[in-house]
Amino acid sequence: MSAVEMAGVSVSYDGTPVLKGVTSSFEAGSWVGLIGPNGAGKTTLLRAVAGLVPFEGDIRLQDTSVSSLSRRRISRIVAYLPQRPVVPDSMSVGDYALLGRTPYIPYLGTERRRDLEIVASVLDQLDLATLAGRRLDSLSGGERQRAVLARALAQQAPVLLLDEPTTGLDVGHQQQVLELVDTLRDDLDLTVVSAMHDLTLAGQFADQLVLLDGGRVAAAGPPATVLTEEVISRHYHASVRVLEDPGGGIVVIPVRHVEKQVAT
Repeated sequence: MSAVEMAGVSVSYDGTPVLKGVTSSFEAGSWVGLIGPNGAGKTTLLRAVAGLVPFEGDIRLQDTSVSSLSRRRISRIVAYLPQRPVVPDSMSVGDYALLGRTPYIPYLGTERRRDLEIVASVLDQLDLATLAGRRLDSLSGGERQRAVLARALAQQAPVLLLDEPTTGLDVGHQQQVLELVDTLRDDLDLTVVSAMHDLTLAGQFADQLVLLDGGRVAAAGPPATVLTEEVISRHYHASVRVLEDPGGGIVVIPVRHVEKQVAT
């Protein structure tokens, strides 16, 4: 069963095409990595799926067209984490996570006991329970990223859209965040769609990759078929070596071109 289906999706900004006839589908429970050079349309595709930008074509969530869904209904199906989320520094971790319950709280209404219980459970899952009263501006980079993830998970949406979720994190925190997302995907039966800059991380965590270039799908499939030296060279204009990790993942290593000086 497909959690997300796209047919002929195009997006333009001020008359400039950014996505051009994208057709793809993401299976429920899978992790799909969106990769591609800068400006390829990865963020725009995530925003289109979340119903945040006008588009041509058709996008279906759980077999229902996004165009026919209200903003509140979309937010119950899709949780979107932008690359640079707005995080009020003075707000506490608990109150920030509670914002994820907005799609379930009536207009002019207040949170109910069920909302508070869900947020408490999410904070516990992410090892943030002891930080619930802390201000967001007092957190480390890794803790802050988990707080942002907590807000998204509090929505209880089956589809999680992540735009460069490891931006600004060191290698240790990158791994921790992605391992956490993968664990939550299994535990909560989530479909994860993430734009990823690091090709090695994309190859190790995603089940399927969709490579965008110039607003179009240039390649799609399992990491081993998409992350080849030829494909990366063609679309990233980069020289790399692709190795197979003994653990089953893919490792992409940049290769320098060094001209040897001839002794005279």
